[in-house]
Amino acid sequence: MAAGTAGIRCPAAVSRRRGGPALWWDRRVTDTALLSRLRADTPGCLTQVHLNNAGSALPPSVVLDAVTAHLRREAEIGGYEAAAEADDRLQSVYSSLGRLVGAPASSIALTSSATDSFLRAFLSVPFEAGDRVLVAQAEYASNVIPVLQASRRLGITVEAIPDGADGALDPEALRGMLDERVKLVSIVHAPSHNGLLNPAEAVGQVLRASGSATLEDAFVALLGSAEGLEA
Repeated sequence: MAAGTAGIRCPAAVSRRRGGPALWWDRRVTDTALLSRLRADTPGCLTQVHLNNAGSALPPSVVLDAVTAHLRREAEIGGYEAAAEADDRLQSVYSSLGRLVGAPASSIALTSSATDSFLRAFLSVPFEAGDRVLVAQAEYASNVIPVLQASRRLGITVEAIPDGADGALDPEALRGMLDERVKLVSIVHAPSHNGLLNPAEAVGQVLRASGSATLEDAFVALLGSAEGLEA
């Protein structure tokens, strides 16, 4: 571990304890008609039981049809021409995502991956030597690596936020770590490698009065959790 870092486990192997935090994937679908419709609309479900859904789930028919139709259109008229033809639909994605997360279209940016999004946001923070960055114990390795590189390059300090007895990030421990030197707090809402659901709303409440920026990787939580993103 580099100088200026403090005990980051990445990824964390969080043990499950009785009475622990909710697992974002532990939801029972009781509407059998809806479940049957969703399965029928996902071709891969007809031939296999696919559990690796956190990073890349089986595409439903509507996605498969849209992608193949666009590829076919590129073959017919050319890639640039097909992109121009689909521009209105492409631009509408910003509004659709805004409605999904409760934000204006002007606040939405599209990137190639969640890791790319994290890196762009992190590198936009104007760090100075002596700044502190607090990260969750269950942070993704792909997120932690650039943070550690920045600690060596810029002289910032990277510290891990303690977990509570239930294995989830402890908001009160975070509260005790905050001071004027904390420039950024980074958490993963629902780490896909362990099923944990970190208390993003409680973290947001702790940070609102602190002046520290928050960088939340909420991609998997957006797919699997009913907890709001406005925290």
